[in-house]
Amino acid sequence: MVQCADSVSSSLGEMAVLIREDPVLAHEKLNGLIDTIFDAIDTIQACATHQRRVVDDILTMSKLDSKLLLISPIRIQPSVLLQNVYRMFKEEAQKSSIELEVGVDSSIVNLNIEWAVLDPSRVLQVLINLITNAIKFTVGQFIRKVKVTMCATLEEEKRAEIEYVPRETTKNDLSTEP
Repeated sequence: MVQCADSVSSSLGEMAVLIREDPVLAHEKLNGLIDTIFDAIDTIQACATHQRRVVDDILTMSKLDSKLLLISPIRIQPSVLLQNVYRMFKEEAQKSSIELEVGVDSSIVNLNIEWAVLDPSRVLQVLINLITNAIKFTVGQFIRKVKVTMCATLEEEKRAEIEYVPRETTKNDLSTEP
């Protein structure tokens, strides 16, 4: 958010200089600066909303301990969720010389999945945690690239490069309890 606020500030400064120096020429360059400002403001709003959600989650930790934490799935387009994540990290990635790429795998297209039912705030939290860790733990690396790809399959698929957490042998179905 600080980087985006800096971007807004520097863009406004450039606008002021352009208007003072040459108001006619400024008109052409102002459109690009205004687009930059609106993009930065959108990112600030997305980050602030996420921070509010994190604070709410911290305050509801007792619900998690009590097994009362709710998952609120809704219909959403996965590509929209990924673009929100990209907007949140685009500035930080550029300033840190990280190639950030997000997108959907061809499996999403092949299975004709335009909408998914999921809790976007929980998925967003997972993606943010993954990207934050990827950025943090690639600091000393020669090649700094973070790629997030959303895939889909009709069958349970185990990938060799991913370590899976074993499922619990006994699970209580909390949805059947009062």
